[in-house]
Amino acid sequence: MAEQKALKAGVDGVATEMAVDDVLPVVNVPEMGAASAGTAGTAGAVPAPSAGDQGKFLRADKTWASAGASAGVPTGGTTDQVLAKIDGTNYNTQWVDSSGGIASISDSSEFMFLIGGA
Repeated sequence: MAEQKALKAGVDGVATEMAVDDVLPVVNVPEMGAASAGTAGTAGAVPAPSAGDQGKFLRADKTWASAGASAGVPTGGTTDQVLAKIDGTNYNTQWVDSSGGIASISDSSEFMFLIGGA
């Protein structure tokens, strides 16, 4: 088998052998397509995050989001408050005062479960 060599296109369009320290050219890769409830996304380049987005993740809809905001756990809450759903919408929650009862967590070697409340 003949030796294979990496080639690049010169400014004149003629293919020339690449040197070991040559930088690979940037190829025009289209940006990824966003997914939605009714449409699949498409493969492509990831949109660049902005400064300060180091703690965020890229969602399938092409937006950078904080994990807490997407998980539906609002910040705040005080002692003896619980997280409750506001309505049937996913992740629509708020901190509310506990309506009473005492809850404790018991631990066994196989599972954990919640006991209590009245």
